Amino acid sequence: MAVLYINKSESRCGDCNRGCDPYEESHITALGWYVWNDKIKGCGAEFTEVSSDYVGMAELVLSIKEMRPDLPYTGWEP
Repeated sequence: MAVLYINKSESRCGDCNRGCDPYEESHITALGWYVWNDKIKGCGAEFTEVSSDYVGMAELVLSIKEMRPDLPYTGWEP
């Protein structure tokens, strides 16, 4: 179980800290500059909540809640 962090320009898995697809239910796909071949995969952790590293950005929080209404949001609230 892991937190899905969605930020302005990237999303990442809270379990392994690698980039991920914010629309997947678990960390299957590893995304980012370090993924140059198929050997690096996601850690497989299931996303149980969603959050962001940013605080004070009400528009981003609302956007995250719209993207993933299936996950509870934890973090800064506007």
